[in-house]
Amino acid sequence: MTIDNELTTASINSLSVGSDAGKPVLLVGLKEGYRDKPQYVRSLKREFSQCKDFDHPHILKYVRLEEDTPNGACIVMEWEDSRTLGDYLRESHTEEEKKAIVVQIAEAVGYLHSNGFVHGALSASSVFVTRKGNQVKVLNFRPRYADNLKVPQDVTRYLAPEAKDGTVALDARADIFSLGVIVKEMNMGPEYNGVVDGCCSYGRYQRYENTEAFLSALERRRYSHTASGSATETERGNRSKFIIGAVVALVIVAVIVFFNSRSQTPSESQQPTASEQTDSMQQQSASAPSEASTADQRDTTTETQPQNTADNVPPADVDFLATMEPQMEKDIDKIFAPYENRELSAEERAQLSRHISRYYRGLRRTLKGKTPDEMAAFDKAFGNYVTSKKAALQ
Repeated sequence: MTIDNELTTASINSLSVGSDAGKPVLLVGLKEGYRDKPQYVRSLKREFSQCKDFDHPHILKYVRLEEDTPNGACIVMEWEDSRTLGDYLRESHTEEEKKAIVVQIAEAVGYLHSNGFVHGALSASSVFVTRKGNQVKVLNFRPRYADNLKVPQDVTRYLAPEAKDGTVALDARADIFSLGVIVKEMNMGPEYNGVVDGCCSYGRYQRYENTEAFLSALERRRYSHTASGSATETERGNRSKFIIGAVVALVIVAVIVFFNSRSQTPSESQQPTASEQTDSMQQQSASAPSEASTADQRDTTTETQPQNTADNVPPADVDFLATMEPQMEKDIDKIFAPYENRELSAEERAQLSRHISRYYRGLRRTLKGKTPDEMAAFDKAFGNYVTSKKAALQ
């Protein structure tokens, strides 16, 4: 095996293009100074074990783990003459050509997600485009950065906020965020701004849920977009018809109420109607300070967590929790994991509380637009789970 040239990388990992039995290969290894450190060698082997079976036309395929190369232990991958996506973008390409590249990247990422894997480090430097045919080849490898190596800005700008923070488990929406940055970097025109917005929301629950929703939005780029997909003209027409019908129905009800009130006796007309009672209750509710409006003001350095104020929330108000709670609980489990099965110091408990509070505030930002009842239901679910986790600590 020979090495022809090395590619530039800011991580502790080395990328080299070489030749193996006459075939071009890409070698992913460790830079000099890290090759004899067992933790980094184990990390390289673990990466190979996780990704060796993936097989997709737009993902660089792992061939084998080679322990004895000029660069020490290396993952050997298939390779074609390519340039990075960053180099591709410095060339002149049409909107349709750029869009084809985005679609191929999304298909590769979707394949990973369907196999239970999140890339987590998608960027212009981890995507290659072949010089012949402009075919995408995603490098499915998470580079490592030692303490003395800062992650470069041209990598971090592609990372979702939760990927930078490192306190929660990543899901598919971390890669959706990266896809949105790639679309923005492609500079394909303002009609794709809605797609970027649907990918790059700070809160992951406001992003497209998967690559299928992303690709659908990309195709219908000239319509308005939301995190769950885009509305077609037919859907918007149906909504307009529904709104008009609702207005007509309200007018009819108002006319009936008016004539009924004219026929009431004086004693009857003095009684508050059900509508008036409801309005009064809503005004009282609106005038009362809610837990949802004050939760973000809590001191992040204390053990205080959201209070349980949603004991009587109707089921219809908490439907959104059914899809949110499983991931939320996984994220909280990950926050607690380093503190379990041992006695904690006061400083460690304060640190844990700060991590929980930071995650809690991030979730609340993703739930903007929810009703006070829905926010109270979220607070209850969050508080109950955190309380149960704290009870299990020593």
